[in-house]
Amino acid sequence: MNILSSYLKNWRLKLSVDKTVSTMFHLYNNEATRKMNIMVDNTRLQFQPSPTYLGVKLDRTLSFKQHLDSAKAKTTARAALIRRLAGTTWGATTKTLHISTEALVFSAAEYCAPVWCRSPHVKKLDTALNTALRTVSGCLRATPTNHLPVLAGIAPTEARREAAMLALARKAQISESHLLHKIVTETPQRMRLKSRRPFATHAQELLRTTPTDISKASWVKARWRDQWKSGEPSRLHHYIEDPTDVLGQHLPRKQWTTLNRLRTGVGRFGAAMQKWGLVDSAHCECGDQLQTVEHIINSCPKHRPPNGDRSWAN
Repeated sequence: MNILSSYLKNWRLKLSVDKTVSTMFHLYNNEATRKMNIMVDNTRLQFQPSPTYLGVKLDRTLSFKQHLDSAKAKTTARAALIRRLAGTTWGATTKTLHISTEALVFSAAEYCAPVWCRSPHVKKLDTALNTALRTVSGCLRATPTNHLPVLAGIAPTEARREAAMLALARKAQISESHLLHKIVTETPQRMRLKSRRPFATHAQELLRTTPTDISKASWVKARWRDQWKSGEPSRLHHYIEDPTDVLGQHLPRKQWTTLNRLRTGVGRFGAAMQKWGLVDSAHCECGDQLQTVEHIINSCPKHRPPNGDRSWAN
């Protein structure tokens, strides 16, 4: 602080003590409540255990728990606005919901993503984002979460955050004046704690395994396709081969919602309603004792497609 005071005095600058705080970063839990006593011009700086720097909340262990809690609250509030644009049978078009969700919800959720994307608390944010994806796709809460990005037409959050980290690492690798240039080019130090997931190690791995001529958008699509093909086979895999190109988004809201619920097999069918405790019987309107999605598509005389045509699902 003496050096800082001399610098400010030399350049005739004045530190705003009211806006300046002190904090500590360490992993010693036995000193978690310790406060620093730093004086500037005979004035004690306020100690802040979780200061905010450039919109990112920092904490003692750099786990970014407080920041992700704050981002989750902001994302949840914005996802609630998206829900006002559409219901099950009415609402804006899928394209409008898609654009609005990316611009309003994901923009807030992915702010400074390369900084905190390796945090163990990042799943809190994914929970809020899944709510917005359900609104776009018209799916119910029981729908598997890995199906939501496919039906909503928005890349998985993990792939989007990894792409942001890759873009930052490339920028730092090219420019020697970049603050992170040495971090992404020099050999990282040996990890002492298995619980830590440092930026440098993963950034260098992305640079090493990614061709230099592939763009950020192309990398996200390729990563998404690989994850979809290598994932556990599900009902949705029978209808969708390429997760980046899902048909039916031009349909009106009611038909789009119905289509996606038939694709996933999760909807207000008799068997599901009985399982959830909403009805006493799982019978179908046609008289069948069990109304399942397979019954509706294949054999129900009231609901099945004409002539057994299943091309609607593709």
